[in-house]
Amino acid sequence: MAGALLLCDAAVAGRSTHRMLSKRQLQYQYIADEPDPIKAAEGIQQMQYVPNNSSAPNPDWLIIKDDGGTSNPPWLSQVPFVATPNADSQPAPNGSPVWKSVPDLEGFTLNRTFNVVPGLVMPMYISANYRPGEDNSRIQRAIITMPGKPRDSWKYANLFRNALNVAASNPANGIAADQVMIVGPVFLNSDDKDAGAVREGEMFWHGSQWQSGHRARNEQPHTNLSSYHVLDNITDWIFTSGEFPAIKQVVFGGHSMGGQAVQRYSVLKKTKAYDPNVHFWIGNPGSWVWLDDQRPYPNETCVGWDKWGYGLGNVSAVVRYARRDVNASREAVVERFRSRNVHYAVGLADTGPGDTHCQAKTQGGSHLDRGSQFVLSLGRMGGFPPSHTFDVIAGTSHQDYPMIRADKSVNRIFLSDFNTSAPLLANTTNPGDHRPHDPNKPPKPEPPKLKMFATPKHRIIASGLLGGSLAGIIAFFTIMPYVFTDNYDERRYETEMSSRRRLLA
Repeated sequence: MAGALLLCDAAVAGRSTHRMLSKRQLQYQYIADEPDPIKAAEGIQQMQYVPNNSSAPNPDWLIIKDDGGTSNPPWLSQVPFVATPNADSQPAPNGSPVWKSVPDLEGFTLNRTFNVVPGLVMPMYISANYRPGEDNSRIQRAIITMPGKPRDSWKYANLFRNALNVAASNPANGIAADQVMIVGPVFLNSDDKDAGAVREGEMFWHGSQWQSGHRARNEQPHTNLSSYHVLDNITDWIFTSGEFPAIKQVVFGGHSMGGQAVQRYSVLKKTKAYDPNVHFWIGNPGSWVWLDDQRPYPNETCVGWDKWGYGLGNVSAVVRYARRDVNASREAVVERFRSRNVHYAVGLADTGPGDTHCQAKTQGGSHLDRGSQFVLSLGRMGGFPPSHTFDVIAGTSHQDYPMIRADKSVNRIFLSDFNTSAPLLANTTNPGDHRPHDPNKPPKPEPPKLKMFATPKHRIIASGLLGGSLAGIIAFFTIMPYVFTDNYDERRYETEMSSRRRLLA
């Protein structure tokens, strides 16, 4: 369903409050209202103190003063809000929590039996409207949610569920909450494992490497499985297992580091037949995988500014999941990404620095700066892709729930194309795939086989030995006449032979 979310009739009284709060950022409201992504991004670059800069969000710009993640706003007060549960944790040296356990979540099942490969389980939250082994034909859309930097999967599964309740609360939107399944993969790391949150046989990662597609760190069984393989497996299950006969769309959604994870995955994801029905919602990522070698704020002293995580320039640094694809054709990987359904969302007040590494700073000084610069970079690379969208959320900074339940975001995540399903892809090859041999195509002539030791080094040695041998032979025959003088005496020989004949007679 196109267009913005229609608010509930009961919320009409709250619209005036919404408008009044929006006036705090009224001078830049035209940017949020701009439908052209390139013009909106250019408008952001005209904002004071945004280009190559960061600052604390101006509180006068914000519709909601706090993080906005504990309740619905006043104009949606009639929509039920489920609080996010607390999880048992302990502090880590870097200040980020380390989880001692994974909490239960109201309205969800914590599934700890999903085998990615035999012996390796990926735990995940699945909304309770999914019933294993029963009729799941009501489910038409699945939302796969990514956690934030603290690996708080339960929080984001819950926030997306609350946003779904907002969407479903208006009958005019044409969806019911039980038609949408929410899946929240639980990405934990080795610190969480040591603290007790990871059970035997469950997958875990090092640090935050789950968000960039690195391999799991399980030793038994040892595996090279990427976090992106996990996302592939979950999507395959939804589309191809037969458990969801009415499924039409799958949406990956993430905010902040979760947005980074979604953007990186959308660039490298392996081609599947169902890809036209996969969408990616990316909210306020701290940094981006840039698609070319141009940066708005270049810094040649910054090592790794185009390395994986920030770019595609260093092929050897690309995660193994897609290294062969990037090595075969970076251009094909980029064009595949440009053909996908990708939705970007930035808070118009999100002027915080986010990722403070020098690699991120070559992209921009803040979340807002980087997001708009990435959109402009797409425009320079052949135009902004028609299957991509760019939404600017006014009156919002780096606030996860206000970003997710914003009208524009709800439309992208829950409503757009709800009752439609695009045709499957016929060609599912990837740039780095081994091509099968065509029996009707004549074989290519084989290059001459090199014999053992037929290397440049060995050729030099052989040439030296041959040349030395020839020189030795020539020298030998040149010296011989001088070494062996002529001592043959014919008269003496005849006398000696005559004496021998007489003795024999």
